Amino acid sequence: MASAGRRTAREEGIVRASAEAVLEAALQLPRPELEQVLERLLSALDAAEDTGVDAAWSAEAERRLGELRRGEVKPIPWAEVRAAACDHAKR
Repeated sequence: MASAGRRTAREEGIVRASAEAVLEAALQLPRPELEQVLERLLSALDAAEDTGVDAAWSAEAERRLGELRRGEVKPIPWAEVRAAACDHAKR
C-alpha cells in the first residue's frame, strides 16, 4: 500500500474488483446461506461501531462515578426519578 490508510489508484481498483467479486459470489448463494453472510457482515459493522460507543460510555460512567465519590453530585432515589418521569409522561 502507498501509506498507512491511503491506497493508490491501482490498489483502489483491486479492492473494488475484489468487493464486486465477493458480492457476485454472495448473490449466487441460496437464500439461507446469503442470510448467514449478511448476518455476519452486519455483525462486523456493529462490532466496529460499538467499539467507540462502548469506550465513550465507559468514560462517561467513570466520570459520573467520580463525581458521586467526590460529592460533586447527589444521587436521586429511584422512587423520585420514577415519580418525576411518570408526571412528565402524563403531560
